[in-house]
Amino acid sequence: MKKLNLIAAIALAGSVVSAPSFAVLDTDSATVNMNVGLYASLTGLDDFTLTTSGADGAAGAVYDGTDTCNLESNGQVRVSLAGSNLTSGANSVATT
Repeated sequence: MKKLNLIAAIALAGSVVSAPSFAVLDTDSATVNMNVGLYASLTGLDDFTLTTSGADGAAGAVYDGTDTCNLESNGQVRVSLAGSNLTSGANSVATT
């Protein structure tokens, strides 16, 4: 049994003393190439409120509304927004 313990101790010491094979990787260099696809996400453009320039909301009043959105992208993108007439029942408002 003592002989087996001695052999195990020698093997363990030998493995600690010898340089591990991964140590060589710390001193080497490599060239890495990769392709990353274009990504864009537009969020937060959900709802907005229109207000008039006059308090009474008379015919021909100018309506104004804003909304905030977030654009996240890893490259150059172009965002274009287009709208049609806003309707509520029989009423409609042209957008520009």
